[in-house]
Amino acid sequence: MSELVLDINDIGLAVSDGGKTLLSSPACAVLNGNKIAIGKEAFQRSRLRPLWTNSRFWSRLNQEKLANPSGRFQTNADLAHAHLEHIWHKLAGRADSGLLIVVPGTWNQEQMGLLLGITADLKIPVRGMIDSAVAAGVSLEPLLPCLHLDLQQGKFVLTEMQGGTQLSRSGVFVVCETGLSAIRDAWANIIADVFVRQTRFDPMHKAETEQQLFNKLGGWLAEIESSGSAALEMDAGDKTYTVQLAGDQLLPASLSVYPQIVQQIRPRAKGILALSHRLADFPGLKDSLALIAGLELKWLDENAAARGALAKSGVYRNEPDAQDVTFLTSLPLSAESSSENAPVAHDLLHGVGRHARLGQPRRRRRTQGVKVNDPAAGVGRRQDIGGGALVPFGRRGPDRDPRGTGVGQVEPQHSRRVQAAGRTQRRAAGVGPGDSGAQPGCPQ
Repeated sequence: MSELVLDINDIGLAVSDGGKTLLSSPACAVLNGNKIAIGKEAFQRSRLRPLWTNSRFWSRLNQEKLANPSGRFQTNADLAHAHLEHIWHKLAGRADSGLLIVVPGTWNQEQMGLLLGITADLKIPVRGMIDSAVAAGVSLEPLLPCLHLDLQQGKFVLTEMQGGTQLSRSGVFVVCETGLSAIRDAWANIIADVFVRQTRFDPMHKAETEQQLFNKLGGWLAEIESSGSAALEMDAGDKTYTVQLAGDQLLPASLSVYPQIVQQIRPRAKGILALSHRLADFPGLKDSLALIAGLELKWLDENAAARGALAKSGVYRNEPDAQDVTFLTSLPLSAESSSENAPVAHDLLHGVGRHARLGQPRRRRRTQGVKVNDPAAGVGRRQDIGGGALVPFGRRGPDRDPRGTGVGQVEPQHSRRVQAAGRTQRRAAGVGPGDSGAQPGCPQ
């Protein structure tokens, strides 16, 4: 049985064998009492029930109460549990040998602990966890990327990496605090204006046609990126409306975004910038990045992170049923160093306990320290550096430190101990397979 990789991003989850994507599911939940629509089914209802829609539960993975809780779904952790259960049910035993999990560099220790608690509750065997930028970066071997740019619902994230015998994460930076959610809304509004001007039909006038626009948006963007323009069709009653749209017409949605990204990347420009597949259909982004001197752009396909993680699977020390899970922030770059004994930077998530319950307030507990060998691992507002000097992290943004050196970035010569915030979660109430409706097919 082949190993599989779960790639987690707050835009969506994807399961891959390194060669192809077996499952993908948008990170979207629509609540209705004790029932939930999740993934693609939820996304296709999100504009019909906006007050009961949540699409940020992975980036905000915690046990704080939702603004609009419903039934047994009280926290972001409850929604993440339902989403992961949906994926695991769809896999139907194809990953019994264990999952490798790829997570964003902006995640902190508590979020990783909550994730492992959810996987333990669902009896999902986890062989190891790895930083998404590092996993994607090693897929380009023998090329050596120094930077990796990725997208989330609410931000663009740049990861700085260093090479040698291994590819290591050295810094994580939020380069723009506008992400897919706001840009997608702006694209939709531009398209709606085009329909109004050319046909006098307003897709935003009714929730049903607004939903139709968002359902078709991804396909339209892919066609525009491929051909430069597209014919957009929308149905309203017994009528069909068609407009022509060129890629340049969508550029105003990102006029304030691309300059911020370029400005943040330019001083760090050196060698190869690896670009996530999530950025592939962004009109004008490639041209904007091409203005940066000293930078070579390499586009990653959607299976790059999975392929990189699987290529170095020998460095994962734990078995699927082990109590400790290793979080890696570096991977060896040569076949000779990919052995089980290769030294890699990691965070050992010790015997994640079984104390908190999803949907209930979390009890604060003093927990065992975790030895961290990677100077850039983890995200937090307060880190314990080396011999115990505390570095306070400011409130300048969810993933920034007051020195502006990156997310959780500390001096490379130090190792540090981080309080293990994560505890294995045991659900107070389960989510049955029927709770998300018919769950037709594999979400794309």
